[in-house]
Amino acid sequence: MQHGWSFAPLIALTVLLFAVHVSGEGGYDDAVRLVQRGDVLIAEGDYEAALPLFIEAVEADPYYSIAWSRRGEVEMTLGKYSGALQSFERALSLDPYSTKAWNRKGDALVYLGQERDAIAQYDRALAVNPNDLASFVDKGAALQRLGEDDAAMETFMEVVQIADREVRKHPNDARYDANLWVMRGEALYRLRRYDEAIESFTTALSIDPRHAGATQSRATILAYLEGIKTANGTLPTAVPYTVATTTWSGKPIPYSPLSAIASLIIAALAISVSRR
Repeated sequence: MQHGWSFAPLIALTVLLFAVHVSGEGGYDDAVRLVQRGDVLIAEGDYEAALPLFIEAVEADPYYSIAWSRRGEVEMTLGKYSGALQSFERALSLDPYSTKAWNRKGDALVYLGQERDAIAQYDRALAVNPNDLASFVDKGAALQRLGEDDAAMETFMEVVQIADREVRKHPNDARYDANLWVMRGEALYRLRRYDEAIESFTTALSIDPRHAGATQSRATILAYLEGIKTANGTLPTAVPYTVATTTWSGKPIPYSPLSAIASLIIAALAISVSRR
């Protein structure tokens, strides 16, 4: 009798471990399914409906870093920047090698007015992936907002150099990589090389005609340049920098549609003044 009872604790422990293992697998599987459903809603542009799914996903499996990152991206899009920052921090505590999470954490800090801290996050992203063009562009934009134009221009030059090197070394890959051309265009835009920027955005749209970042950026530059050239007959020295909005999909951070409207207003005013 005593001999039989000696196995009871071992049997109980085995059953408990098996139950934990099974429940853990179920939590992960549930989280994956919820993230997949959320991604579908994001693709449809329904971020409000997607957010509860990602919240449920991290509750199902708190150790699923992708779910935390997705949650942060949706929170960013909905303007919940403090919540997004916390979500990205949680994602990075689980996966400190996620370039995208470091980049998105930097974006959240920019929206919270903490550009200097944001630059540190972009640098962390670049430490993981030295060729991450999105982090270079975002870092340069943050430097511009801090008034450090020389450092910003150097950063944008590096983007163009990396992009051009990729085009030379891997022309077949570049032919299908719309994001590469958009990042190159964003850098050229801020370097005031407008014609080249437009060409890059046009190439991106030939690869992905629905690319929001390429569409908005190209339209903004064309509208601005057309207005200024009509008024003055010469190109401007710079295109006004505007705060960007983020998307979940890893696509570049496009300009807000308001920037295009602002450009048209500026152009109209310039034309009006020139005709007086």
